[in-house]
Amino acid sequence: MQLTFDAENRIVQNYNTKAQNSTCYSYDGLGERVAKFAYGGNSCTGTAALTVAYVYDAFGNLAAESQTGSAPTPACLTCYLTWDHLGSVRMVSDAAAGGFTGFHDYAPFGEEVLSNAGRTADWGTAANGTDYLNQRYTGAERDTESTLDFLQARYLANQQGRFVSADPAGNFVADPGNPQSWNLYSYGLNNPLGFVDPSGLFTDCPGGTVVNNQCIQAPPPPPVDCGVLINSLFNPACGGVPQGPSITSNPQPTPQPPPTRPPASPSSTDLCLKASLVSALKGTASLGVARAKFSLAAVSLASTPTTGPVGVAGAVYGLFGAAGNVTAAGFQLVGSITGTDPCRQGGERCDDANYAGRAWCPRDITGRP
Repeated sequence: MQLTFDAENRIVQNYNTKAQNSTCYSYDGLGERVAKFAYGGNSCTGTAALTVAYVYDAFGNLAAESQTGSAPTPACLTCYLTWDHLGSVRMVSDAAAGGFTGFHDYAPFGEEVLSNAGRTADWGTAANGTDYLNQRYTGAERDTESTLDFLQARYLANQQGRFVSADPAGNFVADPGNPQSWNLYSYGLNNPLGFVDPSGLFTDCPGGTVVNNQCIQAPPPPPVDCGVLINSLFNPACGGVPQGPSITSNPQPTPQPPPTRPPASPSSTDLCLKASLVSALKGTASLGVARAKFSLAAVSLASTPTTGPVGVAGAVYGLFGAAGNVTAAGFQLVGSITGTDPCRQGGERCDDANYAGRAWCPRDITGRP
């Protein structure tokens, strides 16, 4: 068998050196194989003895296959396929005949176990089986002329357990933590029982997810409780009708936690008392400092010689400043006790809505805004 590739690394000719005939392949712009032709000799010219055309749907899935020339007689008009977890066809049955048309079994990488291996004639044969089914391993198209599986971007040599061409993506998509991903010819990370590669471009895990380079199947859904009224009426698993209104059996109200009371905020009276206390302490301290200043100024004035006019002027200035401090401290102390502290912006009370929740009036301690 001699394979010829085009510039995009796709097989365009398969020449059988023993039978002296060729099978040629055509592709569309998306890389989908749209036709194959059988010729006598080692070229793809002349009149084809066999032509097979393939039609795909909008999602790239094979929708129809037509054949002209020496087309075999199908084993059944309507065939029913049974496949395994990888999508490989394992059994073909015919409802009209009431029996089975063929059986298929595969080696790990897709090589078919033939009927001459101790099995009956119903098992696959070298001529693609008695059912003439072309979709075999993982549902891929198998070519009888080469036994290769067409996986869109590449062909799988199931007898060798590898692709016949390198991965078009190259090592760009390789995983540094997975040595198998660096092999550009490997199929399914060399784990064909867990992974599939339907497009020839990437490894897929049917029905599961890839975890640590292993295909982990999703857990089965929980069993249906047929004791629930709505399941017994409308769930097919419980013998119910699979449609209808939603009915619940004796719905119970969802228990609600007891209401929680928000923490009590201090009253405006407490806030004003606290503000008055702070203001009174501050006024007392200021009065003590002012009295000390006044005493120092008086002593300085008494001990200053009359010949020192500068000293006299400083002492007089200190005396008047100390007297002013004493007066201001007195007003502040009186205001803090009587509630008429002039710092309260025009006599506003602490329980005013503007100051609710504050420990003191805005200008008592924090200063003027």
